[in-house]
Amino acid sequence: MKHIIALDVSKGKSTMVLYNHNQQCEFEGELLHTRAGFEQLHQRIITLH
Repeated sequence: MKHIIALDVSKGKSTMVLYNHNQQCEFEGELLHTRAGFEQLHQRIITLH
């Protein structure tokens, strides 16, 4: 499967969008620039593999 993760990076947080192989949005939300926020991003990427 091919997924796309788009990040709009700002100071302290980012807006993240995840699209599936059909170009449909599966997730849209904020990513805080904290250890916990980056761990959540890492887990989301692992589940896509």
